[in-house]
Amino acid sequence: MKLLILSALLGLCTGLFSQQYLYLQKGNEVPHTRIALKDEVKFKTVDSEEWVEGFLQEITDEGITVGRVTYPLDQITSFR
Repeated sequence: MKLLILSALLGLCTGLFSQQYLYLQKGNEVPHTRIALKDEVKFKTVDSEEWVEGFLQEITDEGITVGRVTYPLDQITSFR
């Protein structure tokens, strides 16, 4: 019983303290920029002429969420 409770607490703590990063890489270079959750980002998308600004809320394999909008990674053209 104690082992089960300890395992559950360990799993919960690992989930709470895990961090996600978005690494930016230009061409075949080593990634040089790391963006964490809650960092301010500024980027352009294929469909937009304006820069999108906001705080990074979520990172997935498919895209990033800034504010309440999710942007697919293949639609992002540049970061500032």
